[in-house]
Amino acid sequence: MKFESVEIERYGRVRGLETGDETLPSLVVVWGPNESGKSTFFSFLTTLLYGFKPAAAEKHPYAPWDGGQPEGRARIRLDDGGTMELHRLLASTGRGSATADGRAIELGNRPLPSAQHVSREVFRQVYAISLPDLTALKNESWARVQDRLTGAMGASDLRPARVVAAEFDRDANALWRPDKRGRPQARALLEELRELADRRQEALESDRELRQLAAQGAEGDERLAAVREEQKAEEERRGVLEERLVRLRDVAQTLARIEELRVQSGGGTVLEDMPAEPATALAELRSRRRQAEERIAELDGKTTELRERIRTYQEQHRPTAEAESQVRQVVQLINALPEMERRAAAVEDQAADETQQWNERARGFFSAQWREWDEATVGALRAVPAAELGSRVEACRNLVQRRRSIEEAVDSELAGLRDAQQPSWWRLAVGGAMAEVGGTAAVALGFFRDSLPSWLGFLTGFDQRVVVGVCAAVAAVGTILVVTWYQDRRKAKHREKQAAAAKRRGESRIRGVEEKAKAARQQVAALMEGLPVLPERLAAPDSELAAGVERAASDADALIERERAAEERRRQLEEARAEIKRLPEGVGSPADENANALPDANTQAVPDANAQALPDASALLASLESALQAREEAGAAQREIDRAEAEQSIAIRERDEAGKALQRLESRLAPLGDDDPDRGAEAAAGMLDARDRADRLAEELRQRHPDLDELWMDGVSAESAEPPTSPEEEAQQALDVSLGKLGELKKEAESLQAEAARLETELRHVQERETADSVASRIAEVEDRIRDAKRRRDRAFLLARLVEKADRRFREENQPELLRHAGEHLRAVTRGRYDRIQLGEDEDDPTLFLRGPAEPAPRMVEGSLSQGTKEQVYLALRLAIVDRLDDQEETLPLFMDEVLVNWDAGRRDRVLDLLERVSQKRQIFFFTCHPALAAELEDRGGTILPLDA
Repeated sequence: MKFESVEIERYGRVRGLETGDETLPSLVVVWGPNESGKSTFFSFLTTLLYGFKPAAAEKHPYAPWDGGQPEGRARIRLDDGGTMELHRLLASTGRGSATADGRAIELGNRPLPSAQHVSREVFRQVYAISLPDLTALKNESWARVQDRLTGAMGASDLRPARVVAAEFDRDANALWRPDKRGRPQARALLEELRELADRRQEALESDRELRQLAAQGAEGDERLAAVREEQKAEEERRGVLEERLVRLRDVAQTLARIEELRVQSGGGTVLEDMPAEPATALAELRSRRRQAEERIAELDGKTTELRERIRTYQEQHRPTAEAESQVRQVVQLINALPEMERRAAAVEDQAADETQQWNERARGFFSAQWREWDEATVGALRAVPAAELGSRVEACRNLVQRRRSIEEAVDSELAGLRDAQQPSWWRLAVGGAMAEVGGTAAVALGFFRDSLPSWLGFLTGFDQRVVVGVCAAVAAVGTILVVTWYQDRRKAKHREKQAAAAKRRGESRIRGVEEKAKAARQQVAALMEGLPVLPERLAAPDSELAAGVERAASDADALIERERAAEERRRQLEEARAEIKRLPEGVGSPADENANALPDANTQAVPDANAQALPDASALLASLESALQAREEAGAAQREIDRAEAEQSIAIRERDEAGKALQRLESRLAPLGDDDPDRGAEAAAGMLDARDRADRLAEELRQRHPDLDELWMDGVSAESAEPPTSPEEEAQQALDVSLGKLGELKKEAESLQAEAARLETELRHVQERETADSVASRIAEVEDRIRDAKRRRDRAFLLARLVEKADRRFREENQPELLRHAGEHLRAVTRGRYDRIQLGEDEDDPTLFLRGPAEPAPRMVEGSLSQGTKEQVYLALRLAIVDRLDDQEETLPLFMDEVLVNWDAGRRDRVLDLLERVSQKRQIFFFTCHPALAAELEDRGGTILPLDA
């Protein structure tokens, strides 16, 4: 697997990062100062492979600082040669999609299928080698490090299998041991079990005594319950007898009084259907007949007066009242006509002003006046989506700013790289001359003093050692000038190469931004299609264009509405004039024949010297009000006639009914008062009072005694020695017998309660002792704990053996191949000094040893090796682990963060050679903040991917 291009839209602090059109090589150098986003870039690549974690924008640690949604893309070349376009976006949840060979793959937030052979956690721990990993070797036990590397395949969160197995063994021995060593949990439980067996025998004796006392108490309780039940039943019987005796006495007295009142009422059917107050009923019937006759005469006179009022309305006011709505509408129109004319003129003037204002505002955006716009053009203006237009214009502006930012960044980078000037040639010439002259003079004076050239003859007069030293110093200074000139020239050429690369990257990014800006301008023009927009506005869209188009659409709607309002005002004015002319003939006050004269067709709403006058609205309204009042009075008169006729019919019926009822009552009362109805009414009232009192007493008796018939007809009790003379005597005798029996039951209950209290005291003393059931329960619990301890011990022992066996099998399957690959990497890093890594001879010994051609015996890594050699061993093992995890699977990229900072030049060169060889089969992302190291990796075929601070 190889990342060919990466684009970060938004992720953490990184925004708008693109690797460009060129394909990324196998060695990518991510260069940038501290806090420039290197960790963010690594997290983004991990997210591309495995999805977002956590998959919630508000919880994700790399949510964009501006509040947007994390998003990015990449193009990946797989090991089989196929390509894949990958896209990840974190919205409400993580989303992902990929396109491989024209086939769409919906990933959601799941890992990439080609990366599923390695989990996210293992990828972050194993495939990312950082400086802290190497620094930790100084403080961490090497045994723990090699356990993690050879046993856990580099995963830092896994514990060594030997430690886990030892812990399982300790747990097993703490629970149960077959020998007598130590004090495991099972042995303590067995001692507790023997003590519980002795306590169980004592509890059995207490149980037997407890059962005997419980049996005696149960018998006493049963007898006491029976006595109390019998006593309760007798108490209830005594209450019933007492209540029956009281009720019988009350019933006898009430029945005697009722019989006396029945005799006074006369009995028979004399009072059947007789009014409750005969004298009052007689007077009321006479009064009702008289009042009905008077009401009939009064209603006859009122009806005649009301019919005269109705006739007057129909003859004088009916036409005007029936045209009420039309008259009121004509009056309103006459009054409103001047104001309607004024408003119509005002709306037309306002429409003209707004048209002129619209043309002035639109002159800076459109090439056509309002009168040249048709309905299709206005419709196109309304259809422009303001929000989308604003966003596309903003996109154009952002792209322009982005191009300026890129140009400024490239200029800044190039300015820094141009500071290094080419070394001057005079320094090379001077240095070469000094080296040649000084060296020649020193050699000649030292070895050929006698045959010096003539131009050096003057030196023979000086001290030979001083002259030779001075000449040698001059030669050395010249040599230094020549060497430094070559070094400065090499650095200047390297800077020129960096400047050219930076310029190419900048031009590539600017071309990409310009293409996006052109597409954005085309999108703006597409939204404005069909509108006469000025070409210069479309060439450079800005915020004024979006605001102007939006305001023009709003003002156009308002202007169209204003023109419609003016037209509507004119139509309403014409309709009002026509309505005034349609007033019917004969409508108006009879006293004013000119009040309903209609206006001429040329009548104007506004007074004019040559115009006819409008009808008198006030006179027309006064005539209408008079007609309406007359109609209301006529309607009220008709309703009064209807009510009077109905009341007259009722009065006639009332008179007849009262006369018949009076005749029937006088015929019934006359015999009771010697043919005088008034005296007969007084006699009937006394008889009715006696009958009512008797009925009330009987009803009260029934309410107090619903079971009156049973109560009175009960037979004589069988317990009485002699038959009683009445029900009262029978009830008294039964009550005396019940009271005697209650006394005997009370004495027996008191005796049984005393015996129960004594047994309860003894029983409580016995119950305070420990029971056999509780001891048996405790024994069962201890036996369960013993069995559980043995099971847990067996499980822990079995787990220890399984962990040891699994660890041994894992090491046998993976360690030989792992150590072989690690030895190959170590040979390259140490330049052949160490070429093999092997484990200790004992299978349980995890110690690592190094072998080499120049080493007479294996050297233990934990021993006297230098820290640098340990770091080389660690790096070799990590590279071998990565190869092992990817065996026959997709090759995942490797990430290295500042791992070579503390290494000397020789070791760093050898490691870079190794990384160059590893990058031939696996893509490597090397993170650094050192420009020199980045340049050195670029010289080895890498591509620098700069990150802004």
